[in-house]
Amino acid sequence: MSSDPGTSNDSGGKDTQTPFGTASSTKTKTKFGYSKPKSEIEKFKETGGVVGALTKPVREKTEEVNRKFYEEKVKPSGKSKAPDYETYMKDRLAGKTDAYGNLSPGYRRETVKVRKADGTMTTKEIIVGGNDKGGQTKTKTTQQIEAENVAAQKAAQAEADQAAAEQADAYKKKRLSITSSRSLFGRAGGRGFYN
Repeated sequence: MSSDPGTSNDSGGKDTQTPFGTASSTKTKTKFGYSKPKSEIEKFKETGGVVGALTKPVREKTEEVNRKFYEEKVKPSGKSKAPDYETYMKDRLAGKTDAYGNLSPGYRRETVKVRKADGTMTTKEIIVGGNDKGGQTKTKTTQQIEAENVAAQKAAQAEADQAAAEQADAYKKKRLSITSSRSLFGRAGGRGFYN
């Protein structure tokens, strides 16, 4: 450690020279451009606060188990197209793939053209789909199917009865309008009657 207060670093982090001394990775930059050490509260908040502290052992064990499974089972099988563990977990948590990297029902892989930052074109494989809620449908019981059939038959019968009633009503109106006393076609030889 240096005896100069402008170059000392008590945090053990990487030193960065600033106009006001050195800054380390445990220091934050303010709006005036100089750095100050992070408080213990700021460090605690960055690690998740109380919830993060309480769940840290469980999260670490879960990640350890998942990473081991990925390294020992998924990578050797070659089924997962994910280039790394992070992408594998992102797809898995989104429901796009199962534990072994197989696509979930309703998803598919597509190769698309993308433009790089330098302007050249390349292809990239992406996972798309998933709008059918995983392709899973409910199976119906025999009673549900029979109840739907009975309801459909009743609806069809009601529709047929209504159509028959409308047809009979239309026929009655037509018959009355042609043979009524005010009709031009009421009697043979009358006004408007053609042979």
